[in-house]
Amino acid sequence: MGAGQAASSDVSLSLHRLHAERGIMFLVVTHDAHLAERCDRRLELVDGRLHSDSGNSGNSLAVLPSNA
Repeated sequence: MGAGQAASSDVSLSLHRLHAERGIMFLVVTHDAHLAERCDRRLELVDGRLHSDSGNSGNSLAVLPSNA
């Protein structure tokens, strides 16, 4: 696991912990597909338009810009 993946994992764990403890929902905008995979729902944008919407309306939402 590289440094970037380790940082993404730390962020993901922190967000999930905050949700569990306080019921907070998060919107994550990232180019990191691995971080986005840990989110409950993923929106992928291509040229500023919605390309795909996967997952459910759970705890966290990731938005992947077109060059992810």
